[in-house]
Amino acid sequence: LDVRLGINKGGRLTVTGTASLAPTRADLRIDLRGLEILPLQPYFSDQVNLVITDGAVSIKGQARIDLPQGTTGPRPAKATPPPEPRISFAGDVDVTNLASVDGGKHEEFLRWKSLHFGQIALGTAGPALAIRDIALTDFYSRLVIFPDAHFNVEDVVAKPPTVAGASAPATPAARPGAPQRPAVPRPAAAATAATAPPPQISIGQVTLQGGHVSFNDQLIRPHYSAELTDLAGRVSGLSADGSTQADIDIRGSVDHSGALSIVGKINPLAKNLFVDVKVNLKDFELPPTSPYAARYAGYAIEKGKLALALDYHIVDRKLDAKNRLVVEQFTFGDKVPSPDATSLPVRLAVALLKDRHGVIDIDLPIAGSLDSPDFKIGRAVLKVLGNLIVKAATAPFSMIASLFGGGEQLSRVDFAQGSATLDGKARSKLESLGKALKERPGLSFEIEGGADRDRDREGLKRNLYEAKLRAQKLLGLVAAGAAVSDPETVAFAPSERPALVEQAYKAETFPKPRNVLGRPKDLPGAEMEKLMLANTIVDDEALRGLAKRRATTVLEALAKISPGGAARLFLVSPRLTAPGASPAQEPGNRVEFKLKKD
Repeated sequence: LDVRLGINKGGRLTVTGTASLAPTRADLRIDLRGLEILPLQPYFSDQVNLVITDGAVSIKGQARIDLPQGTTGPRPAKATPPPEPRISFAGDVDVTNLASVDGGKHEEFLRWKSLHFGQIALGTAGPALAIRDIALTDFYSRLVIFPDAHFNVEDVVAKPPTVAGASAPATPAARPGAPQRPAVPRPAAAATAATAPPPQISIGQVTLQGGHVSFNDQLIRPHYSAELTDLAGRVSGLSADGSTQADIDIRGSVDHSGALSIVGKINPLAKNLFVDVKVNLKDFELPPTSPYAARYAGYAIEKGKLALALDYHIVDRKLDAKNRLVVEQFTFGDKVPSPDATSLPVRLAVALLKDRHGVIDIDLPIAGSLDSPDFKIGRAVLKVLGNLIVKAATAPFSMIASLFGGGEQLSRVDFAQGSATLDGKARSKLESLGKALKERPGLSFEIEGGADRDRDREGLKRNLYEAKLRAQKLLGLVAAGAAVSDPETVAFAPSERPALVEQAYKAETFPKPRNVLGRPKDLPGAEMEKLMLANTIVDDEALRGLAKRRATTVLEALAKISPGGAARLFLVSPRLTAPGASPAQEPGNRVEFKLKKD
């Protein structure tokens, strides 16, 4: 054969080589240049809903065809399976200047300047496909989510709807009187298909250059758009061999500011998927994503930059992934009415997550089996992130404890009955809260002092009694000429107690037991103590004073630990337990904290 011809206006085809009919064989050198795709559209228009507006195909290579006897012509009913035809091709294929629009909206969908398949080796005996290199240059793709929540890609790959009134072609009717032949299964063919070896596929290198992907979400209002530009990189060593991994290195820019990189090793062609890939996105501006925040959070985004680091490992169908999100200077804008907005206090959650440098740093580890029907990577990430936000909004003190220590019940500080003095456990909690004030400048605490009408009343009586003994000791020191700079530090030895009790009892003005002569009776120390306690009146006002002192003590301690956070501490009215409250209820001798909301 030596055939040379033109096809349409610009296509040129040259075929040289040898061929035979019996046996059916051909060994041909093919050189096809500039075959326009547009006239070929009717051949694939029923398969894809895509309109090709420009583009040409070029093929150059060697094709061999060998159809052994029995692969053509009629075959007896009980014939053995025919030998497989042998077809091979070695050469290059180029698709240049492709341009297309989707068949529904007739909007630009996909275009490129050049798609090159270099040194293809295709054979049906095996079967096997090897390509030395694939290069895609200056390409553009447009992805759209329409208001009804479907992708434009779905319109392209879906089969076009059947024309109204059209019907499927009827099955040819058998001739009258002709014997009916039931369908006979072909076990030989089925067995051959079941035992056929998987195709051996290898691609030396895939190169991308000058890529541009445009994304537009019309489901959200206002619409969101993003551009992935300067997409370039390579994937080297793709193979169906499970013992090998391909190197991937792809870079790009998001909205001309954020830097995207995908680096690692993959093996998508192998039966056992392998992935060891790191994805990094830096300096992605968040204000353009404000439509999503307005709809689901109820607030616009005024400022913020996102950095994303993903580390994904898939071995033996098991995923082990680390997702790290770092957001700098994240700031919510105005409140936006939205029926889909969460009822959670998202501003409070952000304040809890954002440190004093204005950074939100979140680690989201994900693990699971890809074979589990309930496991979806995207759903798992969103669930973990959602749980974190819910915890920050609904159990903030638990999260503070996990970040800064302090243990359980960090939302309160307990006091001894009748006391406003901090113990070691209370100081440890305040150290953690002080760190939170320092590291989370968006947090503000409301401090509510409390007192228990039952427990604190008795404790306060005891403390007032001890204060009267210390007062007697102070008077004795002053009378002896001793200087006392801080009366609160006055203490006495156990041996001094009996004398101090007697002096304090004499100073009391309540009615005392008297003898027959009408003079105060001499009583043992224990009796004097009992009478002094019984005549010490602790009313609700005294309990409120105790609650205030507790709150003030806590505020002063926090202000000392975190001086910069003092302005974000707010005292609220003290709280007393309800009269006659059950002893089984939570005691009220504590100070409780609440995060102040906007």
